[in-house]
Amino acid sequence: MINSKILNEIIKDIKNVFKIRDKKKFVLENLPYLLFF
Repeated sequence: MINSKILNEIIKDIKNVFKIRDKKKFVLENLPYLLFF
């Protein structure tokens, strides 16, 4: 259940990344989540 919730948040962030101009900041903020996979 928890993993599913986290996954949904990541998917939402991935969709939002196209609207984000500062991709470097985005990657740094989401790197901890990516390391789990």
